[in-house]
Amino acid sequence: MEIKESIVYLGLGANLGNCIQNLEKAIDLLHSSETTVLKASSIYESEAWGFQSDNVFYNCCVKLSTTLSIDSLLKQTQEIELLLGRKEKSNNSNYSDRLIDIDVLFYDSSVINNEHLIVPHPRIQERNFVLIPLVEIAPNFIHPITKLTMSQLLINSKDNNHIKAVKKS
Repeated sequence: MEIKESIVYLGLGANLGNCIQNLEKAIDLLHSSETTVLKASSIYESEAWGFQSDNVFYNCCVKLSTTLSIDSLLKQTQEIELLLGRKEKSNNSNYSDRLIDIDVLFYDSSVINNEHLIVPHPRIQERNFVLIPLVEIAPNFIHPITKLTMSQLLINSKDNNHIKAVKKS
């Protein structure tokens, strides 16, 4: 039986502790026998999105090749978050400061909506801190619902949050 490889895009963010180091550790930990990091974007700095914080956020996106199912991949990302000190996920859009956050943005071109996960991530097109690093590593990837490329989504974005690169890939 042939093992299916999926292409996955993840968004990573942090605004507590040594944020850049937390992002880099998370990327290192994503490498496993079932998962290979193919590309990582630059790391970008932005204001908090969806809540007030005194801490700036650092964000990046990665492209993975994996043989893990979506459920196993989600479990892997949550284990990495715990290993790096994350205590709990945001609930019902109640965002808070975090040591690390790993979101599954895309899993191939699948559309998934269950009690544990929504893919594509439902707010990608509203968040330049996700779109800018995604455009860096996958400008022509097509969103399976909107049918627009990442570049087109960024052009259409209404997000006016200032994003700047702080560490090039």
